[in-house]
Amino acid sequence: MTDIQQDAEKVFKWGDITTAPGDIPLQSMFALAQRGYTHVLGNEVAAQVAAYKKTEEGKTKSDAELEAYGNEKRKEKLAKILDGSLGVRTAGAPRVTGIDAVMRAIAVERLKGKLESYSKRNGTKVSLPTGDKTVKVLGEDMTRDQLIERELKFNGDKIRAEAERRAKHDADAIEGAEDF
Repeated sequence: MTDIQQDAEKVFKWGDITTAPGDIPLQSMFALAQRGYTHVLGNEVAAQVAAYKKTEEGKTKSDAELEAYGNEKRKEKLAKILDGSLGVRTAGAPRVTGIDAVMRAIAVERLKGKLESYSKRNGTKVSLPTGDKTVKVLGEDMTRDQLIERELKFNGDKIRAEAERRAKHDADAIEGAEDF
């Protein structure tokens, strides 16, 4: 615990409340650590198992196989706790940025509009799915990502033109704000 107490940069944060670890009595620090330990090895692993069960591969697994998967994930979490890498951010998959992010946002807007129009015409509320949910489009069950990709595939030129227009407008607005 000494190394944490000596590092003035390390504090606990929640909202606008910050507390230096050295200011927390050892008994309270242990209680916090125990709750975190239980959360990481229990809740976080349970969430990983639940997410895995929703995948194509996970749907076919038996309870014993799912338990083994959970045990493996728990071992991975424990290893991170013990080697000091728990909470250390690593490079993940690249996030969509720039014009591609604007294009996706426009595709979502267009899809929401189309589904809203469909809902009004047919009297059945249909909305853009989230998570692993799907919606039937032209006889095919499609996820949110599949719908977005389809929209970009068939209307990509129009969407790109709109994205570039918006990006230019935003850049002009930012540049104009600098004059104040």
